[in-house]
Amino acid sequence: MVRWIMALWVVFFLIVEPVFAAQVTAVADRDRIGLGESLNLELRVAGKADDDPDLSVVERDWDILNQSSSSQMQIVNGHMSRSKVISLTLMPKRSGDLPVPAICFGHDCSMPLTIQVAEQQATAAQGDELLLEVAAEPRSVRVGQQVLLTIRVLHRVSLAGAGLDHVQPQGVPADIEQLGDDRSFETRREGFLYQAIERRYALFPGQAGTLVIPRLTLQAQIPEGGGFGSFATRTRTLRRFSRPLDIQVDPPEDTNGRLWLPASSVTLSDSWQQQPPRFRVGEPVTRTLTLQVKGLPAAHLPDLKLPLPGNWKSYPDQPLRAGSHDASGMVGTLQQKIAVVPTEAGTVKLPGFDLDWYDVGSGTWKVARIAPLTVTVAPAAPGSASRQNPSAGKPIPTRPDPEPQHSAPSVAPESKASTVAPVQDGSGPSPWPWVSAGLAAGWLLTLLAWWRRSRRQAGAGHEQPGEAKDEVREQDAYRQLLGIARGNDPAATRQALVSWGQSRWPGQIRHLEQMAGRLDGPLQAEIGRLSRALYSKAPGDWQGDDLVRELKRWRGQEGAGERQGDLPPLYPTGK
Repeated sequence: MVRWIMALWVVFFLIVEPVFAAQVTAVADRDRIGLGESLNLELRVAGKADDDPDLSVVERDWDILNQSSSSQMQIVNGHMSRSKVISLTLMPKRSGDLPVPAICFGHDCSMPLTIQVAEQQATAAQGDELLLEVAAEPRSVRVGQQVLLTIRVLHRVSLAGAGLDHVQPQGVPADIEQLGDDRSFETRREGFLYQAIERRYALFPGQAGTLVIPRLTLQAQIPEGGGFGSFATRTRTLRRFSRPLDIQVDPPEDTNGRLWLPASSVTLSDSWQQQPPRFRVGEPVTRTLTLQVKGLPAAHLPDLKLPLPGNWKSYPDQPLRAGSHDASGMVGTLQQKIAVVPTEAGTVKLPGFDLDWYDVGSGTWKVARIAPLTVTVAPAAPGSASRQNPSAGKPIPTRPDPEPQHSAPSVAPESKASTVAPVQDGSGPSPWPWVSAGLAAGWLLTLLAWWRRSRRQAGAGHEQPGEAKDEVREQDAYRQLLGIARGNDPAATRQALVSWGQSRWPGQIRHLEQMAGRLDGPLQAEIGRLSRALYSKAPGDWQGDDLVRELKRWRGQEGAGERQGDLPPLYPTGK
């Protein structure tokens, strides 16, 4: 019987309850906070609300960082009541008296609130539990010179979570590379011990102007219970902001035709396949040049061109580039292997090699040098099939050409001389004039055929051997680029793009930005997406299929037009 009575009460309450309006109350945990501190706001609803809350009115002055809700229904002495609590974590967008406007659940609304938000101090208060430090050195550089950007997060309480803005330089174009992984250590500020997380970047501005590092925002969650090892499960959110930083970028120092290579240190060395190297006419010897530059990435280093005696041959491999870092920043390394082939015996002086570079520390030009080397070249090995012709540099065949049969008569046996004698007898007409005429006619026809073939080859644009070698090298680099791009590795794809550009435009491409200027808009856009992926928090999301498609399109259309008439670039690479 009691069960039936309770059931009737529940049905009656469900029918009658919609008649009564719900009561909505907004409760904030504080009415004064600092800019960068979060506020917890509870919306308490007694009764059944008409609709879900409209939170869009809050987002005018506040960021909603988190939202959760809970509901409860009670029956006491036959009276049913229900309540609902919606918890919001709010972060102020500016300082001043910020309103929390009335929040409505349909026709049921809360009363508005006002929260005082104090401006965050330029320097954190002594003993602040969370600090953000951002520094850039130097603040005045030249185009291409390295700028070191250091970001430190300092905290005196445990962090339940933290996030930092991605660094996006503004003002002038610049390459940016992170220097290794984050580093953790302990440090003191104003006598207080902090746990520190440090991250470093190297920036390389591409043109004169003002390079701007915009304001960075650090957002962290810390337990309400405070210090390290706290077991509190409730957290509050803090934000810290950095000041924007301006770096003045000046044009390059007067180069006087020299390559612009701004660095803090340059080392140039060479080594040989054998120590000491041994030379023999027609046999290749591998020489390895290594360039190491502090203050520049490997992609910005120039290819090395080895001077040789006039008639020596050289066959350079694709240069290998690698980047590392130390306390001074980026360290770029380029290794160039070159096979050299002597073409004449004797004592030969191999020229030295000078590389001009600009010392950013002293503001002066300096020279990295490889000294000249005097070597002795042995003659070609006896019986070698690779003897060299000094004038043409081509192998001389070791087997002599066949001589005409009538130019070197041999002593014949007596029996064969008797068979030849009747042919030489002048008693009848000799067949040799006719044979000679036939041979001459055949020679003239062969000469005519050769002349017509050479004309056709000249009309079709016959390639020189060096051009054919460059074409094969470019095709290999292009195929390798497509394979690497399909593997969706942005760092390897960037390097492969530069290598392909250097093989396609020898001596004119030092880094990706120079090559992009020679391509059309769609392909430049794909290269831009690749660069952004390299510096994003999730570079693994980049997919290379679009880049492969644009490369194939450009190679089939624009690339073909370029080979028919190589026009000079709009912006010379020497600038």
